[in-house]
Amino acid sequence: GTAGFFDLTVKRYETGVISKYLHDQRVGDNVLMSGPRQGGHWVDGMAKRVGFVAGGTGITPMISIIRWILTKRLDPELFLVFANKTEADIIFRDEWERDVRAHPNFHCYHVLEQPPAGWPEGTGRITADIIRRHLPPPGPETVLFLCGPPPMTDALEEILRGLGYAEESVILP
Repeated sequence: GTAGFFDLTVKRYETGVISKYLHDQRVGDNVLMSGPRQGGHWVDGMAKRVGFVAGGTGITPMISIIRWILTKRLDPELFLVFANKTEADIIFRDEWERDVRAHPNFHCYHVLEQPPAGWPEGTGRITADIIRRHLPPPGPETVLFLCGPPPMTDALEEILRGLGYAEESVILP
């Protein structure tokens, strides 16, 4: 982002009080915010291989980390596995596709619950096989960020343990 500004990503839910409120605001309206919290989740040099596993709006805490690493042209190789219900639900899809073309160290794989006919990437849910094929292997130079709906993250934490990822290498932002 730009100094003095921040990006806000909010998916509108018809039953969501805050999401509807924010979507009803106009450019120039004031909205009271707090934060950011000190620390964050990324420290330059913390890993050579970084995996991101996101479900739906769980991508939002990862966006700034991915942007930071790519903008600063830092060394880590990045792997994103991003699960959504439909193709229309893929937040920032154009940005992901542009970044894959512009940065050979950035890899992105989408998984859809309800894919369109002929969908070339993953279907259903994120599985151990998808993790093995599209994320860096476990090891001292690998960290994974995991964020999404609790049933997804609970299931994936168990799968990751079974694949040999150390608990301290999995970060839940």
